Amino acid sequence: FSNTTSITPYEIEVTEKCTFIGKSIGAVSFWQHTGGTIVGIRRGDQTILSPGPYATFELGDVLLVLGEENVYIAVKMFLEDE
Repeated sequence: FSNTTSITPYEIEVTEKCTFIGKSIGAVSFWQHTGGTIVGIRRGDQTILSPGPYATFELGDVLLVLGEENVYIAVKMFLEDE
């Protein structure tokens, strides 16, 4: 592991403005629209790692997203249909 770098994901909360609550990551083509990869979801007191395409967006979730520096804004705009 000496040649690895730390990677810090962006944290993006799913709010009541989210147009995809109850829908799955795959169904909304998340990566295709945002360029971001969801590596985890914090839901309550648990963290779901590598959630996969069938995981759904739930109110209050905190998405852990990796991507280029513009991915935070892209995800916020996509989730909240701005």
